[in-house]
Amino acid sequence: MAAAAAPPGPPRSRRRSRRFPNPLFARWLREWRDEAAGTAARGVYERALRSLSRFPLPLRSGRAAAILKHFGPALCRRLDERLRRHRAGGRGQGWLGGV
Repeated sequence: MAAAAAPPGPPRSRRRSRRFPNPLFARWLREWRDEAAGTAARGVYERALRSLSRFPLPLRSGRAAAILKHFGPALCRRLDERLRRHRAGGRGQGWLGGV
């Protein structure tokens, strides 16, 4: 007699990958947020960081971040400037997720 098939278990939920697509931008935003402690600017960086954490695709420039909520022209310029200095320091010319 053949063994009966085991009853199916609970459905497996699909887990979303926890790999963060923009670690460099997030690190800089956290630095700036911490430097702005006690000022109104802290909230600006906090909201931008939250918006960035919800965006699933990698961003290649600060200008590209302008599509996100809470990323104004000044913040995008600051990201671009920091990225330019980062690349000039020889710490990566490739994809931002790996540098």
